[in-house]
Amino acid sequence: MLVGAITAISLVMISPNMTYPKAVISGAKKVLEGETAQPAKSAQVAEGGFICDLFAVSGCKKAEPARPEQAAKPGAPEKLAKLQEKLPSLSDAKDLEKAKKDIAGLEKSIKKAEEDLKKMEGQTTSMVGLEKPFFQLKNPGLISIPLGFLLVILGSLLTRDKRAEDMWDELYVRQNTGINAEAASAH
Repeated sequence: MLVGAITAISLVMISPNMTYPKAVISGAKKVLEGETAQPAKSAQVAEGGFICDLFAVSGCKKAEPARPEQAAKPGAPEKLAKLQEKLPSLSDAKDLEKAKKDIAGLEKSIKKAEEDLKKMEGQTTSMVGLEKPFFQLKNPGLISIPLGFLLVILGSLLTRDKRAEDMWDELYVRQNTGINAEAASAH
């Protein structure tokens, strides 16, 4: 059980569940600055096998589908400015309400992005010193639970309980002869 718990905690510390400042900063900058145009990209075949699915090992390549060319996307401040310019010209109540919700959502995302940038300023690694996750799965229980059970089984098979061995002869006689077996009790 200890091996399973220690493995689970260790894998969580190096998994995508942790906060990686570079990823948070990159996401916040995407919100504020938008995205640049991306050229078309052909499909990429995965290389490295099963180990690469679990761990970020050098030489591994993930499979990626082909992607068409993507146009540049404006940042949230630009979208907010366009919505605020458009707001006075809206006359329909539904459109006006939708625009106000969109404005509130954009303001919220801008505020969060700015807070993230401020909070992560000067940080480059997670609390264990990684810039990106080493263990790729978000659920370390897929590894730690079977590992814990395997070690419990091995431990029970490789070690003997002296008390159980001493009682075996008594239980064997009782099973075959019924000596010292009590009668059924009324419930």
